[in-house]
Amino acid sequence: MADFLVQQLPLLFLLILGIIIAAEHHPDFDECPITKCSDDGPLIQFPFCQKNYPLHCGHPDFEVFCLNNITMIQLSSSSGIFPIRTVDFEEQNFEVYDQDGCLPRRLLNLNISSTSLFQPQKNYSDPCQRYSKSTFTLLNCSTEQNLSTSTDGQKSYYPIKCLSVPGHHQVLAAPESTSMADLPVTTCSTSLTGFYLPLRSVDGSSDHCESDSSLFLAWYAHYFPACQNCSEQCDFNYASNQIECSPYYQNPKVCRLATMHDHSVLLG
Repeated sequence: MADFLVQQLPLLFLLILGIIIAAEHHPDFDECPITKCSDDGPLIQFPFCQKNYPLHCGHPDFEVFCLNNITMIQLSSSSGIFPIRTVDFEEQNFEVYDQDGCLPRRLLNLNISSTSLFQPQKNYSDPCQRYSKSTFTLLNCSTEQNLSTSTDGQKSYYPIKCLSVPGHHQVLAAPESTSMADLPVTTCSTSLTGFYLPLRSVDGSSDHCESDSSLFLAWYAHYFPACQNCSEQCDFNYASNQIECSPYYQNPKVCRLATMHDHSVLLG
């Protein structure tokens, strides 16, 4: 019996060594662990990373932190912080919202650089976003009327309720081609141009739209510096904590980011 155990020692040693190596290379044991701010919160993994993590764990544009069990991100230096509702790593987009229920107010100060690795993305499943322009002129109209949405060709305009004061003034978002003659009242002044406003359908059609409560942003891996010269698959390898350019499906244990052949549409 003792001789049998002695014969098995090399096999036992190899088994233990294999477990140690696997543990060292498993994402749960490396210095870039996948985390959440709450049980039902989005995963925090590359390109997102927690504050104080090593730089290679993510990209600075995607730095997040937990606040009251909510995942928070700062989209630009002027925007303040936004809570993240969802992250879709397969489609490479994430959704932010305003906790006070007035996303347009937050977007007034949002200025995402054209060089940012994430950009606003239309939700083409919503008819209002599918058929509308991306940017609007913001109008401040002195009126006691409570205006409703109009979608009559060039006369389209969308009241923004959370920025308006009933009986005093209404804030409207109108296509940039709208003239003052197309507006329901003559007491309107332009307060902002080039204002990005995501819309949503009220009744499933493009005839009745209002400002959406969520903003979707997409990222594109081939914009990452390490992926710009990659003509194949660009991945994050959790074993090496590095972005790697590799043939398609070479390593099933890496997180797929994107290929140069992926197609997505940016707003603008």
